[in-house]
Amino acid sequence: MMILLYFIFIATASIWLFGIYWLWKNQNASKPSVSVNLSDRLVAIFWPPCYVAIAVALLFFKHKKRIHSNSISPSTQELAAAESAKAPSSL
Repeated sequence: MMILLYFIFIATASIWLFGIYWLWKNQNASKPSVSVNLSDRLVAIFWPPCYVAIAVALLFFKHKKRIHSNSISPSTQELAAAESAKAPSSL
């Protein structure tokens, strides 16, 4: 589960860094006139929704893990005691 959370974090950070790099590259372009082409439009359209989708997935898995860790699970000793109580005595 932790590996999945790390993967989601890395994917989210990668998308964020890609978007920042893309904006920096376009702002530093030394052209007298700036033109918007297809790749600029695709990044503008898909960058925020991808980031939001990954962030929501991260929050979902984090919440699911928190709920799962708060659930009470019987210990091995409790399970062994319950099994020995169920077993008929041979005396």
